[in-house]
Amino acid sequence: MKFLITTTVLCLLALIGRAQWNTSGNDIYNTNTGNVGIGTSTPQALLEVSPPGDYTQVLWPAVIRNPINNNSTGYGVGIKLKNSSYNSGEVNKWAGVAAVGAGSGYSNWTDLAFYTNNSSSAIPSEKFRITGAGNVGIGTGSPTHSLTFPKGSTGIALYNTSDQTTNYERVVQQWSGNVFMINTALGGTGTLRDLYIGAGTTLGTTYSSGGGIKILNTFTSSGSGAAGGLIASQGQLLAAIGTQRMFTITPNVTQSGTAGYAALTISSFENTVGSGAKLLIDAGTSGSANNGGTYTSKFTLDSSGNGYFAGNVGIGITSPSSTLEIYTGTSNNANGLVLSQAAAATGTSGRLFFYDATAGSGGANTIYRNGGSLQFTTGGTPGSASGTARMTLDSSGRLGIGTTSPDQKLTVNGQVHATSVVVTSTVPADYVFDTNYHLRPLTDVKAFVDKNHHLP
Repeated sequence: MKFLITTTVLCLLALIGRAQWNTSGNDIYNTNTGNVGIGTSTPQALLEVSPPGDYTQVLWPAVIRNPINNNSTGYGVGIKLKNSSYNSGEVNKWAGVAAVGAGSGYSNWTDLAFYTNNSSSAIPSEKFRITGAGNVGIGTGSPTHSLTFPKGSTGIALYNTSDQTTNYERVVQQWSGNVFMINTALGGTGTLRDLYIGAGTTLGTTYSSGGGIKILNTFTSSGSGAAGGLIASQGQLLAAIGTQRMFTITPNVTQSGTAGYAALTISSFENTVGSGAKLLIDAGTSGSANNGGTYTSKFTLDSSGNGYFAGNVGIGITSPSSTLEIYTGTSNNANGLVLSQAAAATGTSGRLFFYDATAGSGGANTIYRNGGSLQFTTGGTPGSASGTARMTLDSSGRLGIGTTSPDQKLTVNGQVHATSVVVTSTVPADYVFDTNYHLRPLTDVKAFVDKNHHLP
């Protein structure tokens, strides 16, 4: 009897267990609506696998295997995560993760790839990969660095706002039009922020808090209306010897044909014309460390091309002793100062002005070339051709005072006051019989005598 009862119970249990599984061809399925636990009697999900606890190692309680071992890429094994029914229009509505072969021979090299989809007509494709070497690729299956983005990527964006689509503030790093860009951007009611690239152990809020570069979106000052960007940089020189350069531009250009490159270009543009000085370059010093104290300009270049130097200027010399010193070297050559004018201003040259700023308008004296003569004027204004000619030295060496057309070695239009005048007959001979002397035609001699009543 006891045997019969035991046999009956086992048969009932077998029938109950078999009744939980059904077959459909080669498929098997279970209509159980509860959770399934392996290694646990209280599963918390449809399937829960709970191996014996072990805090000394990583546990791998489940294995999904592709039994193929091949020296190629494009094969592997993965898990699909599907958000759809069995509707034919939703067959590609899934994402997945897979272990894929990396084509590194018959080794243990395996990559981990993630697949997603945003199209109802396309099969999900790989969007993200971690290689066996630890490199991460976003949009590429062959990352070469710790983090790699492919061509055409939208780059990296860091947001200062929780809203990333409408009213946002962000900094973006990407390639655009064959240009690598790092720039700040805004949307809607967001604010366009400055960009700071710093150096040091702590992240500073200004470029002076440890060295670095700060790029300002706009620079405004009350009443000046200044527009455009500002780049400010600051650093520390710690080297004890050698040449220290705060900022160096050293282009190495290889170009065929006519060169059309520039090593350094500074261009300042305004969206609207503002008031006040508009400086392209302003170089100066501060009264104390870390850009503190009073700022003093040492060199400026404004938008009209006017330059200002606070100290002496040396050309060919590093230690000028005067406001402007030109050093032409030790050789006896023709180097020096040249004042020239455009070809359209035939016969004239640039002017050398001597000016007392306290004298105001009309207080400048000038020296300049007029035709073939050197002319001296007074009562002019700097930057203009005004003034009265006082003395002229013509191309024949004749000096005129009060006249611009001297006809003798010295021609004076007006009275002459002298403490003494020496008149002698032993003046240098007039070498009229020298073979190189140019004799005037008799008609010219007669005309001169008729006019001046003496021989030329």
